[in-house]
Amino acid sequence: MRRRVFAEFALLDAREVIPAPERLSWEEAACIPIVFVVVHDALFVSGQLRAGETVLVTAAPSGVGVATLLLAKHLGAKVIGTSRSAAKLERLKAHGLDVAIVTGSQGFGEAISPVIGEGRVDMVVDNIGADVLAPCLKALAVGGRFATIGRMSSVTKGELDVDLLAERRLHLYGVSNRLRTSAQRAESARRFAADLLPALGDGRLRPVIDRCFPLDQIAAAGAWLEADKHVGKVVIRI
Repeated sequence: MRRRVFAEFALLDAREVIPAPERLSWEEAACIPIVFVVVHDALFVSGQLRAGETVLVTAAPSGVGVATLLLAKHLGAKVIGTSRSAAKLERLKAHGLDVAIVTGSQGFGEAISPVIGEGRVDMVVDNIGADVLAPCLKALAVGGRFATIGRMSSVTKGELDVDLLAERRLHLYGVSNRLRTSAQRAESARRFAADLLPALGDGRLRPVIDRCFPLDQIAAAGAWLEADKHVGKVVIRI
């Protein structure tokens, strides 16, 4: 039988691999890199998320959004998720989503403000972009952290209220694996493995697979993603 490894973690420079736990199926193992590593960086390393804190994750049904939900709940945090789809958010409640906010028919700020209020969230994990920056920062409590990971919208530049930034002692940071060196990726993978591999191995953590497609239906998989009907990861089976 072929050795099961997380392919993204085949760290040639470090001459090491991180094995996938036997409990995971091949399809589940394929869902781990690289999204779980990036979210681990956002929550555990840069964000220092603690049990009892509250996380707001935008575009919660996305691959990064679902991974954020799973890892934040694993840490014992409360999770508030946003989406334009009420049906998708309903599906996420089975995975621990505490509060669902539908943002489809009104502005983002107008949708979250009545539910969250101002200054009550400890961390934001944003997958949308600069057009939700202002309302997300207003939602953050003193010492809050804002992690930008995805940019689903076309808006990449926005205004930053530096008074709010200073008064609440906010921390803003970007999370990306794209420009990291091999050594940095290796260290990130090691930290991920130390923190989360036991939970993946004993079943406390399992990735959410929306749908699996055989390789000869890769065009259908692309169409499914384009239709924006998925919750979690879409996997190609080889």
